[in-house]
Amino acid sequence: MTSREPQSGTSHWSRSQRKVLALAFATAVVGWGFSVYGPAVLLGMLKDTAGWSLAGISAAISLHYLVGALLVMWLPEVHARIGLVSSIRIGIVAATIGLIAWSAAWSVYAMLPAAVLTGVGWALLGAATVNALVAPSFDRDRPKALALAFNGATLAGVIFTPLLVAANSALGQIRGYAIVALTASIVLLGLVVMLGSDLSSRDPTHSPPSMPPRLTIGELMSERRFVSLAIATCLGVFAQIGILTHLFARLVQPLGATGASLAVSMASIGVVVGRSLFAEAFQRSDRRLVGVAGFLLQIPGALALAFGSSTPVLAAGALVLGLAAGPVSSLGAVVAQSEFEARDVPRVVALVTSINQIGLAGAPLAVGLIAEVAGGYLTSYCALAAVMALGALSLLIGRESKACSGAA
Repeated sequence: MTSREPQSGTSHWSRSQRKVLALAFATAVVGWGFSVYGPAVLLGMLKDTAGWSLAGISAAISLHYLVGALLVMWLPEVHARIGLVSSIRIGIVAATIGLIAWSAAWSVYAMLPAAVLTGVGWALLGAATVNALVAPSFDRDRPKALALAFNGATLAGVIFTPLLVAANSALGQIRGYAIVALTASIVLLGLVVMLGSDLSSRDPTHSPPSMPPRLTIGELMSERRFVSLAIATCLGVFAQIGILTHLFARLVQPLGATGASLAVSMASIGVVVGRSLFAEAFQRSDRRLVGVAGFLLQIPGALALAFGSSTPVLAAGALVLGLAAGPVSSLGAVVAQSEFEARDVPRVVALVTSINQIGLAGAPLAVGLIAEVAGGYLTSYCALAAVMALGALSLLIGRESKACSGAA
């Protein structure tokens, strides 16, 4: 049996729960650092220094996310066959080799094999794995635990963006990326050895069978609350990945490489603060309304990045986006927990995650194509602001259907 928190609050969490949370946090740091921020920094650098096509590099990044999306669909089977710990180890190796291959690519076409490798790493170290680590150990405090675990993804932006820029400047692109990637992977592998032992008792291969889901996939697809949640979270991660992938490239020209990396770090720090605030709100308020607030608060940040040209405006836009972006990564899991039966939650979260992964795969390419055709990021970021508004609307539609079914 998995230990459960007797009361709400981190002070009552057991040692085993804290170890699981530490591993989830570290996995998120490397997963997002290698798979989100690593390619994003290269996008900004190669667009200006090598003169490569913005749409071409964006297409390689979209392939990376598409590979991850396809693998995430089979992630529960992977975890059941080889276990969480083994899948994390494989993800570390794939992501490390892939990130080094990204930096060594001599053309856009040479990025494609690298994209496949980091796509495998993204699937095995991304949001679905973080949720699979955390969810079985936390019930009532799951929003708070997920927020803390996903702060690892945010810390990746604080650490990896300036670190990769500095390593690239001091050591050269290939050597700098290789040293950063190898160091981070060795640290995470060490943590897996130290913290992963407690997971064996709750690995799917060692756990007793749980009750089968009540709702089939077909029934979920006809449920308005599920469809509205899947659409909202898909739009949210589409906008978020579109912004994150191109944020460094958007800021590098007006702010320079160092200034752009610091702005990305500032946005990431904002996410940590915002995620903590939203986690408390998820505990106390209607979770869909909290998600709506997160979507709507991101719109001014996106518009500031679209229209801004001065350092204060661009920095403020990045910070506002960070503060409001917190709930996006855990929104599907926390809303599913509050609206569906416990035995249906794993299926709901897996389906939402798969849909999100497929949706976000096109974000880098879409933003890159629009920016290349329009000659700048103004149109792209205005479009992303509209996407956020649609995500908020979808959450509200699902809330109305939930209220109607409750009244009936």
